[in-house]
Amino acid sequence: MDIARRAYRIRLSDGGPVALLPETLVAEDRPSHGAVYRWLADHAADIERAVRTLHRGKRPKPALDTITLEETS
Repeated sequence: MDIARRAYRIRLSDGGPVALLPETLVAEDRPSHGAVYRWLADHAADIERAVRTLHRGKRPKPALDTITLEETS
């Protein structure tokens, strides 16, 4: 969790790019860790597709279009 950005860091299992998933995608209020893990598991395929789409320079489908790639140094 990146508290300053209110986003969860997501890394694909193959070591691909790191993405930031806004907390508001998961819930309006601060969700519990368990609720976040369940939401991520339920949406894993869509999240992976969105991150790969971003990595190719395209825009994912709404509402996952609010995911951003973390800049690397």
